[in-house]
Amino acid sequence: DSMLQQEKLIGVILVRLANLLDKASKERLLQNLDRCCRDVQDQMEESTKINEDLVTKIANDLQTIEQRMVEEADGMAYRQQEFKEYEARAEEELVANQKQQDKVWRDLQFSYQELRELADVRMREVDNWVKEVEKQERRKVEYNALMQACEAQIVTLRELEHDALACRGFLESFDVFVKNAVSTVTKLSEGASSAGDEMALEEQKNYLGVFRRYYMQHNELLYKKQKRVEELDRMIRNCEFQIDFCKETLDPNLHQYRQQLKEMKELKTEVLGKIQAMKVMGHNQANLFLPHEEALHAAGFQFESPLLEAQDDIAQRRQRVLATRQEFVDRDRAELVDKEAAELDSVVEVTKRARKTGISSLIHSLSPEGSPEPTPAAATADATPAAPAPSSPSPTPPRAGLVST
Repeated sequence: DSMLQQEKLIGVILVRLANLLDKASKERLLQNLDRCCRDVQDQMEESTKINEDLVTKIANDLQTIEQRMVEEADGMAYRQQEFKEYEARAEEELVANQKQQDKVWRDLQFSYQELRELADVRMREVDNWVKEVEKQERRKVEYNALMQACEAQIVTLRELEHDALACRGFLESFDVFVKNAVSTVTKLSEGASSAGDEMALEEQKNYLGVFRRYYMQHNELLYKKQKRVEELDRMIRNCEFQIDFCKETLDPNLHQYRQQLKEMKELKTEVLGKIQAMKVMGHNQANLFLPHEEALHAAGFQFESPLLEAQDDIAQRRQRVLATRQEFVDRDRAELVDKEAAELDSVVEVTKRARKTGISSLIHSLSPEGSPEPTPAAATADATPAAPAPSSPSPTPPRAGLVST
């Protein structure tokens, strides 16, 4: 419940800080003003560039149209001259043909075939004349249509050029207005109060205290849950050892051990899920705090980072736990490994001696009163007197979670 309340408090503080930094910060006001000025300047430059490009394109179009008109006029004059020359030649040909026909009609002695040929020549000349006249008329119509279209386009381009020049003047006037407005707002913002920045700094200091308490408790709880997982792992290993060792000890609680193993594995899975969720929560909260930590350092406020404090605390806790665990591990090794190894060596030595001498009484008796004395025959069978068998050590009580062997 305490962690949840601290998380809610941190959320409220972050909302207040966001409002203060977004709305009451003098630096944020100056940044927004500078960004607006850059945006307006970029728009002005873009509009001016577009207008200049439009003026350049209009001038190029006008020059192209005027050049085309001059070329068309020159071409039309040339074609008109050609037509006049052709007309003169055709007239001369027709006159010469008429004279020739007159001559032929006067001179009936010329053959009818020559007259017919001359008539065919005349008809061809007349056809060519009609075609050239039609072609010339079409050229005149096309020329007049092109001239009308060019004149209309010139009028439109002149109007567009006039509008572009007017737009240039408007942009220049608006640029002066924007510069004056920026200068006025900058002067006003420079004299603005820095109370918003001071409030934000105080709120960040408050956030530092709340976050330090939250992060220390969060890391402590996370550490304990991680150690809880390690303890569950140890208990699971002990339970698995008990299950495997039941056939050696004739333990009737095999089903109980298996049920405990299942419950402990389910509990471990649940604790691991909580650990993962806590890691994500701690990571997110630390990322939210780091920008405010840098802002406090930039403002000259000296303090040790809560992340470092939590890390030092966890390191000290782990050192204490490691020392305690090493002590218990050494004690378990002395009781369960070293002692058992010494007893096993003694049993093996006695067994070898009994097999070598053939005296079975050298082996430890299972009676609580101890082993009997060797018989005289057994004593004389070995030239060297056998050393007395070592006394059986007292059984060690089993530790919690382990089965004594």
